[in-house]
Amino acid sequence: MARLAPAASPAVRGTKTKPVHTAKALPPAESSASAALAKSAEQFNFSGLMPELRNTIYAEIGKDAFTAMFDMPPAITRVNKKIRSEATGLICSTATIELDGSDGPDTCMAWIYALSDEALLGIKKVKFSSLRGEETALEALHSTFDAAISIDFSQAQPVTPTRGERPCIPSTQVRRKCEEISEALGVSAGFAVERRRFLSFALLVAYDW
Repeated sequence: MARLAPAASPAVRGTKTKPVHTAKALPPAESSASAALAKSAEQFNFSGLMPELRNTIYAEIGKDAFTAMFDMPPAITRVNKKIRSEATGLICSTATIELDGSDGPDTCMAWIYALSDEALLGIKKVKFSSLRGEETALEALHSTFDAAISIDFSQAQPVTPTRGERPCIPSTQVRRKCEEISEALGVSAGFAVERRRFLSFALLVAYDW
């Protein structure tokens, strides 16, 4: 699993630390499957495969659920410019990106700001998992299913509360967060700078940072 080095992020709500501009995150270590595929692509003429077959491979990679600690987009997009241009959109559009509050605000923010504009706009599904303080006595019986807020930019109602992989009836606090995030999404434009700002805002709301 590729990890971003913890980096300072833009000012985070609720903290008194000043924002610090840092150098680029350390190059992430590759996940074994992604690295192996990238190495294979360098060893033979991957670009010579039929476009349909290449697209099938990209789609299969995109079926994985990526966390903020993953190298996203995967290593296959760094083989050459041609593969990057045709693979990034397909992989990002089918992948689900999962941000986990236990990683901390600096790490999550660093990932959002390190992602390329192309990959950022290509991502359709984002999930904020392991919401803090959402477990009630009743929910403790189902503690293996974390409360989460899922965003699917391709849907008419993109922001939904989920538990596991399914929509759920949210607590009052989660409902309020969903409404606040939905309102922010409604006024954001379809540009990379706006998408980045929106995801940063949604991250802060989801985890009360």
